[in-house]
Amino acid sequence: MALLGVVIAWDGNSVIFTIVSFTWAGFVTTFASIMLLSLFWKRTNRAGAAAGICYNCPRRYSASA
Repeated sequence: MALLGVVIAWDGNSVIFTIVSFTWAGFVTTFASIMLLSLFWKRTNRAGAAAGICYNCPRRYSASA
């Protein structure tokens, strides 16, 4: 099954690779700021991280952004 998925993804006319690329880009844009802040800012906490994700995630995926 995995080999079939690789063959489909490498096909030039397939859009699966493009969809997966956009999905991972969305995950990175949502969580990268939280990960960087947690490494370099000592006052980062769980509530602030959750609030940042809840605020930024709908803005990143809306059509008007």
